[in-house]
Amino acid sequence: MQFAGFSGPVAYPDAATGATITYYNADGTTEGPTSFADGATSPAT
Repeated sequence: MQFAGFSGPVAYPDAATGATITYYNADGTTEGPTSFADGATSPAT
């Protein structure tokens, strides 16, 4: 399976001050955490 990214921007919930995404791969490795701004679209890695 390949992840091509998010289809649109991610909106922070009310009162949130930051967000990160951590990718958990099938082989047991991880990538991240990757920070992104409110209203930004996080890239696929």
